Amino acid sequence: MIQEADLLYFKNWFEMYIKQFCTGVERIDSAICLKVRHTKDVVREILDIADTLQLDAEQHCLAEIVATLHDIGRFEQYMRYHTYSDQRSEDHAKLGLEVMSQTGVINRLSKDEQELVRNVVYYHNRASLPHSDDQKFLLILKLLRDADKINILQVVTEHYAGINRNNAINLGLPDTPEISEKIVQCILGKKIANVKDMRTVNDFKLLQVSWVFDINFPRTYQIFKQRSYIDKLSSALPQTEIVKHAIESANSFLLQNA
Repeated sequence: MIQEADLLYFKNWFEMYIKQFCTGVERIDSAICLKVRHTKDVVREILDIADTLQLDAEQHCLAEIVATLHDIGRFEQYMRYHTYSDQRSEDHAKLGLEVMSQTGVINRLSKDEQELVRNVVYYHNRASLPHSDDQKFLLILKLLRDADKINILQVVTEHYAGINRNNAINLGLPDTPEISEKIVQCILGKKIANVKDMRTVNDFKLLQVSWVFDINFPRTYQIFKQRSYIDKLSSALPQTEIVKHAIESANSFLLQNA
């Protein structure tokens, strides 16, 4: 059974692990700090969502642990490739598994708990949920995917509005007017868009709009609505007819579920 001391251990381990990536170079350190803040905020978001559900103590603790470790591969990714784009480098989830294996950070957990943590980290950034009969695994995975999305949206909408700007957010995509027809069609069809169809920053923004079709809990829908994420993304996009139709489709879906 996971104890309070285990949660403290993972928190302290994370703080010690990230220290090695501080270089004194502003461009690198600001990118690293972006993911440090993101990790801590995802912990806060996942506990917020978890508090609205009838979770037992173990599930609650596992949620906090996977949130702490979910992006642990991001730091090595940025130092190796100077980007957070998985398409331009390596899958950060797989890098995270390598880090966990090399450091032995999860060895204090039971074998079943270790397997669950590894699987949740591995699948947290996939386009869709995996097929599984393991309901505990799926629950923790859904919690992490929701918490991850809503914090990323907080970060990017502030960036687009000129608040807390960080060039690492745009993944090296060109900020040109073009918009992928495939991404728009996914939104109109009320489906999450495919990251492989991104060509521009506008595509990235529309991909984030489509995340509303891939969330799992009433609290997450409530947060989407309260924080006006879709409207904030809309204001950062060109106001063409096709964009307006896509935004209307996403907002309609949100209102039906919030």
